[in-house]
Amino acid sequence: MNKLNIHRFVLLFILGIQTNITFAQKANRQHEIDSLNTLIGTTKNDSIKITSILQLGDIYRNTDIKNCSTTVAKGYELSVQKKFKYGIARSNFLFGLFEFSKGNFHKAKSFYDESIHLFEKINDTSAVVKVKYNMGVVYIYLGEYIKANESFFYVLKTYEQQKNEKGMSDCYTAIANTFGRLGNSKLELEYHEKSLKIKERLNDKYGIAACIINIGNVYGRKEEYDTALVYYFKGLKLSEELQNQKWILNSLGNIGTVYTQQGKTKEGLEYLLKCYKMAEDIGDKHAITSTLNTLAANYISIKEYQKGKEFSERALKIAIEIGSKNEIKQAYDNLSLAYSNLGDYKQAFNYHTLYSNIKDSLINEETGKQLTELQARYENDKQQKEIELLNKDNEIKAANINQQQIIIWFAVSGFTLVLLLAFFIFKQYRNKQKSNTKLQDAYNQIEEKNKEITDSIKYAKRIQETMMPTDKYIERCLNSK
Repeated sequence: MNKLNIHRFVLLFILGIQTNITFAQKANRQHEIDSLNTLIGTTKNDSIKITSILQLGDIYRNTDIKNCSTTVAKGYELSVQKKFKYGIARSNFLFGLFEFSKGNFHKAKSFYDESIHLFEKINDTSAVVKVKYNMGVVYIYLGEYIKANESFFYVLKTYEQQKNEKGMSDCYTAIANTFGRLGNSKLELEYHEKSLKIKERLNDKYGIAACIINIGNVYGRKEEYDTALVYYFKGLKLSEELQNQKWILNSLGNIGTVYTQQGKTKEGLEYLLKCYKMAEDIGDKHAITSTLNTLAANYISIKEYQKGKEFSERALKIAIEIGSKNEIKQAYDNLSLAYSNLGDYKQAFNYHTLYSNIKDSLINEETGKQLTELQARYENDKQQKEIELLNKDNEIKAANINQQQIIIWFAVSGFTLVLLLAFFIFKQYRNKQKSNTKLQDAYNQIEEKNKEITDSIKYAKRIQETMMPTDKYIERCLNSK
């Protein structure tokens, strides 16, 4: 087999594996959808039915966004009908996610607010934390970075207490994106890499894809385009394997942007137009306006100023509609350049003024200072908690040592008392023994004296008997007379 055939064989083998993986993922997802539909159709338990409908809507959010809205609406209506509070709160959260995916940030925020309110009423703290995280993401797109990081650091503290690594990783990514919007690439990269390490340890492929693309964004802004493209293509490949429309869209747009920044306009426009078509197909307004802005910048760079102006105007209209300040800023900048090159300096000046104003409102010294203070407060709180835990640990150790010392003292004292008691008992025993010995000696002496007296009496009696005449002699004497 020659080298060419070997390479073909290896390529076909790899493609075969990837196809099988993709097929398996599709099959698993379809199996989950089928199982949920079966459960929805058969269960008589209202809460199970509603929860299953909403779970199905959540699955559609990443794979079939058009079905997502109608499915969640069905779950919401049934929740209201059955007065199922969790279902109503969960529905509002999913509506928020749906509106966010379409780039309707103000609507998303409104749904999240209602969801938080309802989850707090039923004391579902874990759900509140999850919604607050998503609220932080909305604040990023609305250009409210202080509120965004306040939300993220609140959630991060909760996840750290729970030792929830996935949640911590998601917060790191979100915080990184906030710092990225403010141009702090050092902190942005630091937080993305912290997030990626956890995602890889958990084998979270969706999260890995997101982190890879985000790291590509950092290198793109640093104008390290070759490194950025490596990350973008890795992210695109993984996103296609996972069939994640959001990240496929993101990767296509990023690749197109980098190619144009490298001067490869033809390749850039090809990827950007693919991105634009896909964004329109799924109705993602933010992706549409972002891609329109990038296309406009490209057309301006190749001196097609009229086309650039038209794309910028379309981008601006949608950006104002969804409230995306970053895209509004980009559209103003593009329009200023387009009108300037078209010779309409009045309009160019107007749009440049608008661009400067919104840029200053998004990124200013005070905002950066507040975010730095927020970061410092988080680190300080974290260190303070570590110190408190250390002090508590030391207190416990000290208490244990005191307790051990008390136990030892009692043990030694008890042992000493036992020894003293034993000594006194032994001493009494010895004294008793001595007394008994003395008594025995006295008794023996008395016995000996008694024996001596008895022997003396017996001896005297014998002498008496010897000296005195016997009864027979006396009787004989009397009889002879």
